[in-house]
Amino acid sequence: MTHRTIGAVALAMLVVAPLHASTADNGTTQALRKKAPVGLTESFYHCVSDAASDKNRLSGCIDTEKEVQDGRLNKAYKALTARLDQPSRNSLRTAERAWLDYNDKSVALQTSLGRSSPINDLDVATSELFRYCVQANELEHYLFGLGD
Repeated sequence: MTHRTIGAVALAMLVVAPLHASTADNGTTQALRKKAPVGLTESFYHCVSDAASDKNRLSGCIDTEKEVQDGRLNKAYKALTARLDQPSRNSLRTAERAWLDYNDKSVALQTSLGRSSPINDLDVATSELFRYCVQANELEHYLFGLGD
């Protein structure tokens, strides 16, 4: 299952199903946890639970968590850069630029594919958040492999 599909399923449940906060945490948030990559914060899940089906609040939850994941990415990238020799730093820089290009193109594609979907904005944002988290996990894995 792709991250886009995962995001669509999770957000369809969040946006379409009118839930009370108490059931959101038990049902919707748990479903999102099962679909999401490891590494998202508990604050994100609490925010999603509190937002229930409020699209604007859900968007805020995603934006806030994306900042957290971007911070993880930057921290891991800088730590890796400091630990690598010049050829490996060059490879890392090339790979990270390719990932940024991939992310931008993925956002553009998802946006164009889902123009008719009422949850498209949240779906695209969730997919991007998941990509950020997965990439941060990957860079942290490299650091772990170097003994950090």
